[in-house]
Order: sequence, then C-alpha cells, then structure tokens
Amino acid sequence: MCIGPLLTSKKMTTYRLAKLSGVPHTTVFDIYSGKTQLSRCTYDTLYKLSVTLGVSTEELVTGNIEDHIEPSEDAKEKVLLTV
Repeated sequence: MCIGPLLTSKKMTTYRLAKLSGVPHTTVFDIYSGKTQLSRCTYDTLYKLSVTLGVSTEELVTGNIEDHIEPSEDAKEKVLLTV
C-alpha cells in the first residue's frame, strides 16, 4: 500500500505526517518510498499514522483508502467542465 495518494489528498508532506503522528520521519519516508511495507510496521506506528491520516488501521494496511482520498482541484475542475 502506498500512502502517497492519501498524503497528496490531504496536502500533507512526509515531514508533516511525521511531526503530527510522532512517527520518525525516516520511518514515514521509508513507507512513502516503498522501502518499508506497512504490513511490517508495529501496531503503534500503524495506529499513529492511521489516526493522523483519518483512516482505520485496517484500511491503511489493506489499501482500502479510496473513500478518504479527495479528488484534486484539477479533477474537480474537469468534472465541472464536463457537466
């Protein structure tokens, strides 16, 4: 599971996620870059990240976060133009 789309949707950087969650930036960046898989993280790390990102730990690990990703401004503009 990649947290990139969720971070983009929430207009959040890996640094900001680390600061807000209390998870070390190196850990957050390793998850973001794919070096570390979420399934290999401790429950404490998963819990802190999920609370900060506003998703459940299960959604975070399984990748079922589509409902939490808001469309970008470009996508919203395209929808408005096609209506």
